[in-house]
Amino acid sequence: MDEEKLLELSRGINVEYEPGISQEISDFFSEWESVLSYTYEFESNIFVVSVKLSDFNFQKVRELFSSFILFIEYDSTFYVREHTTEKVKYTLLSKMNVINKGFLCEVVFS
Repeated sequence: MDEEKLLELSRGINVEYEPGISQEISDFFSEWESVLSYTYEFESNIFVVSVKLSDFNFQKVRELFSSFILFIEYDSTFYVREHTTEKVKYTLLSKMNVINKGFLCEVVFS
């Protein structure tokens, strides 16, 4: 699956702003010593998160993102990853199975 397919899948889900997701993003990234700084905003129905790490390496990014998924996900979760030597970008879609509501989140680690 690529990012375009994931975004296409999200079109059938209510991904309007959910204030609890903002709080969970903040709670999660504020607790990690390896996170120097982070920002997030909600634009075009996507939570856009930028995370600056004290020691950027692919393995640490994978571990941090895996923990983030476990912390924030709903019932069904899909994501795609793109990476270069300087950054890793995840696009995450998670939804509740009972109702057609979820969230779309783009997380860029550098």
